[in-house]
Amino acid sequence: MICPKCGSEQIATVASINGLWVERYKKCKACKHNFQTCEIIKVDRELIEYQKVVLKQILKDSKNQKEA
Repeated sequence: MICPKCGSEQIATVASINGLWVERYKKCKACKHNFQTCEIIKVDRELIEYQKVVLKQILKDSKNQKEA
């Protein structure tokens, strides 16, 4: 895992949330940038399509929060 802002590999996991996927909140030790990753468990085609819709909404919401 590398920081999407500075490219450093010095990443710490701050928190994890388990559900249909695992959300991990991470922080770069080098530049202090906070970011989130999602690990998706692939079960079947229908679930995968549902997860794509949910992830798009999460990314959209995240983008809107940053702009506000």
